[in-house]
Amino acid sequence: MDGTEKVAGRPNNAARPRGDGKSIQRYVAAFDVLGFKQRLEVHNVKRLQADYDALKIRADESIRAAQRGVSAGPPTQSPALLEFATMSDTILLWCDRDGDTKAFVAGCCALIAESVRAGMPLRGGIAFGATVIDRKTNTYLGQPLVDAHFAELQQEWVGAAVHSTASALYADDLVCEWEVPVKPGTEPLTHALAWHRHTAKAADDLEALRDVAGYVPATKYTNAIEYVRATSLG
Repeated sequence: MDGTEKVAGRPNNAARPRGDGKSIQRYVAAFDVLGFKQRLEVHNVKRLQADYDALKIRADESIRAAQRGVSAGPPTQSPALLEFATMSDTILLWCDRDGDTKAFVAGCCALIAESVRAGMPLRGGIAFGATVIDRKTNTYLGQPLVDAHFAELQQEWVGAAVHSTASALYADDLVCEWEVPVKPGTEPLTHALAWHRHTAKAADDLEALRDVAGYVPATKYTNAIEYVRATSLG
């Protein structure tokens, strides 16, 4: 992580999430671009920066659109107490405990769906607990950040798992019970985001990426395709 951050846009009259350095109970999602190291070895930093900036712009638009679709709040206000920041290849999203968690989950799903469409698939983890976040000083502290990070690292697919600390999200319509494929000897993860419900071509997009794999092992795409097909609606 290089400390560089980008915060998603929001209406000028929107209530601003709390990120003032105080310890607050939050849901935190950490996402990494799969195969980032391999991409860096093949492409120069300028090319990666351009690709990543394009992904962030598209993801920001998709996240806000997804939030508007599930939020019960007035359309003139931000649909959730949600923040969006990036550090190197890591994308962080967080939502205060008293925020709109349905919009938070929908936003996380939209982010993964957009990353797959863009050919830069993400893997993520979501955790909950006390965090200290201060965007002015680039300070991000708290056990949920650690839990989300390690939950992300241990998965063997494209997608995102919900850590047991965030079990209150298990009841969300966009969270499925599933034996998430993880590395041997790591903590079991039992629930995952149904990110594929934000795109009609999730399995096709994953198959296309698997066919031209180079940055990401094919098995990670295969594991994700199995999940998508088994949990798709209709």
